[in-house]
Amino acid sequence: MEAAFEPHASCFFSKAPRTSLAKALLALMAGTVSLVAAGPVEDLDAWLKLPRASRPALESQAFSSIGLTAPQSTQARALVWAERLAYVKASGAAEWSGKKLVNAEKLEMPFDYRIYGSKPAAGYDLYISMHGGGDAEKAVNDEQWQNQIGLYQPKGIYLAPRAPTDAWNMWHKDHIDGFFDRIIQLCVANLGANPNRVYVMGYSAGGDGTYQMAPRMADRWAAAAMMAGYPNNASPINLRGIGFTMHVGGLDASYGRNTICVTYGKAIQALQDADPGFYKYDVQVHAGKPHWMDLEDKVALDWTFNFTRRPHPAKVVWLQDTTVGTNSFPSTGAVKAVPGHPTQFRFYWLGLAAKTGGPKQARLAAAITGQQVAIAEANIDSLTISLNDSLLDLDRNVTVTWKGKTVFAGPVARTIGDLYRTANDRGDPDYVYPAVLKVLASGQVSLAPRKAALPAGSPQGAGRYARGRAWGWATRAGGLVSDAEGRLRPE
Repeated sequence: MEAAFEPHASCFFSKAPRTSLAKALLALMAGTVSLVAAGPVEDLDAWLKLPRASRPALESQAFSSIGLTAPQSTQARALVWAERLAYVKASGAAEWSGKKLVNAEKLEMPFDYRIYGSKPAAGYDLYISMHGGGDAEKAVNDEQWQNQIGLYQPKGIYLAPRAPTDAWNMWHKDHIDGFFDRIIQLCVANLGANPNRVYVMGYSAGGDGTYQMAPRMADRWAAAAMMAGYPNNASPINLRGIGFTMHVGGLDASYGRNTICVTYGKAIQALQDADPGFYKYDVQVHAGKPHWMDLEDKVALDWTFNFTRRPHPAKVVWLQDTTVGTNSFPSTGAVKAVPGHPTQFRFYWLGLAAKTGGPKQARLAAAITGQQVAIAEANIDSLTISLNDSLLDLDRNVTVTWKGKTVFAGPVARTIGDLYRTANDRGDPDYVYPAVLKVLASGQVSLAPRKAALPAGSPQGAGRYARGRAWGWATRAGGLVSDAEGRLRPE
């Protein structure tokens, strides 16, 4: 049975004295310095203090691929995340102060927010609330946005973004993922939002967006609240670990909203029956109410408040969602299919080997029991598995099976390289992983290039590290060595 998640507590560590590489080598040759002083965490600290533009490539640094002990990994993780948080705050200062996000395609997402209540010790709850409107004039959607800003008053940060486009599917176009990901990170960096208590919600067209974005980004949310929307073809499969509530007026018969939410609830119930304890949901059809429910739907916030994200579930079920949907709201003409593509390539601790859309949606199911990672379902032939010491014990050997076949068995080292890459890839403190495996169904497994773990606190270990910093290391991971393509073979 999966254990309940306890939010990660931030830790601060004292910094050991650091000697520059040149001085360390001179002292080493002269025999006038203790070899224990130098270490990968101290070198990481110095590297992170350099401006990002001035840092040598991480892969070129010996400390990036040294096998870490658990305490070293914890210290390195704290340093990496602190630097990431500072970078998000600095790089997003203009967007934050101007209350407007701008992406690479020059699309804009203005936003406004209110804070209700005092800040809890673990940080504010964050509610992202999507307005209605849709395929209408800009002025109509602007008015809907202004209305949404003051619509609800949950305890925490209540943030209402303005959709970047004026379209029926404005809340589930492919750029929405990046905007939402960015706004969560900025709220964590600037307001101290709790990343494990982030909620998505929306009314009317915003409800359509909730049906779509709740499963698409389920590993970001604690729960979701859908008001007066329509699901199009959204699948509830990814909702296993979050709460999902639906509210519709009993008289809201347009597009069958008042009946399709009940049907959607039955689909979630079927998933819950097959997986007891998960797929928590709530459906409320408000009798006598039309599309506007006179705020009877605000009880949804009391329900979602009971949920906190569990970022490291023992089991992950993932259908890689796409922007493909049935356009049920065409301005003119018949219903038509809307072309789209995948927008998410990581989900909890599973991921695709490359951030590219394949010919089909990835569908995966995997579970961790003890030291074994079992891939039970996969319609692709390669994936990544991100690991930490909350999921299993990285001081012991790890086994990976693919549909019953063992494809990997051996040690998996914690490295600063993986910590840094995952921190910047995911931008979430609980998705900063010290170890990432790339697994192929054929049985090949590769890890990021890394060196042998150092015996903690030993002069021999410190000496090996100092020599490795000067003259380079043979690439190895425990009892395996990596070939030129990164595949592992016995040493």
